[in-house]
Amino acid sequence: GRNGQPVALFDPALTRSPARQFTNNQIPAGRVGPIARGLLQFVPLPNLPGSVLNYFYQESLATDSDMVMVRLNHRLSKKDNLSVNYSLQQRGSDNAQAFPGFNTRRDSRGQNVGMNLTHNFSNRLINNTGFRFNRSRLNTLNQFAFVRDVEGDLGISGVSPDPLNYGVPTVKFTNYAALQDSYPTLRRDQTTTANDTLTYVKGKHTWRTGVEYRRIQLNNRSDPNGRGIFVFSGTATGFYDANGQVLPATGYDLADFLLGLPQSTSIRYGSNNTYFRGNVLNLFVQDNWKVNSRLTVN
Repeated sequence: GRNGQPVALFDPALTRSPARQFTNNQIPAGRVGPIARGLLQFVPLPNLPGSVLNYFYQESLATDSDMVMVRLNHRLSKKDNLSVNYSLQQRGSDNAQAFPGFNTRRDSRGQNVGMNLTHNFSNRLINNTGFRFNRSRLNTLNQFAFVRDVEGDLGISGVSPDPLNYGVPTVKFTNYAALQDSYPTLRRDQTTTANDTLTYVKGKHTWRTGVEYRRIQLNNRSDPNGRGIFVFSGTATGFYDANGQVLPATGYDLADFLLGLPQSTSIRYGSNNTYFRGNVLNLFVQDNWKVNSRLTVN
């Protein structure tokens, strides 16, 4: 019952009158929908003593992190110096939901490659050429993605067919914790940069001029609600008065769920995968003028 108090359940398939109340306020086994039966396998039974019949769940979760950095400086000649660096950072963690079997794995990886060549034409004229590539990848997956089409097996239609979104739909109740799993995301961004800067020193002036080109890629693959949300509140099995309002102590969210009659549903997918491309070109000229020991003008 609701808050420990008994409630009356009424058959929504019949005229809503006191005579149409379910016998003993129980949903007949033959009326329980196949989708509800299939989803109940993911809901654990109570494991705590007492009349409330709560469930307790605790788990130790892993987190890992790795980092590699390499740098090379090499003098090619009296006028040329080369510098190369590479860095890699990887992180991984597991995140749990309210019920077991719904852990989410979150992995991230960032890579950065840089190369810089300096050429001295003279003591006054120096050229610097650079190249840099960085890429980041963030992957969040539940335990069903690409493995098990739970909704397809249960016969839930109208949801995302993308294997990335395989899993259990979000089922929300009024009196119970929600049955839900995380929504996977895959984000891969990268930027390629090439630049060249020429520096000329004369007297109190240091002139710099240069150009930079960047190629940017932003790749995001995700659906915030690709499996759908089903909300059950007890309105289907409640008894309505003349004003169309559900009377207190009638209707129950779990009964609505067993009958497969949500109060509301929502879904969104197919419009959130973005693959953006961009080009950036920068040009600059700078003069650093040292007027005296106390004043410098840029």
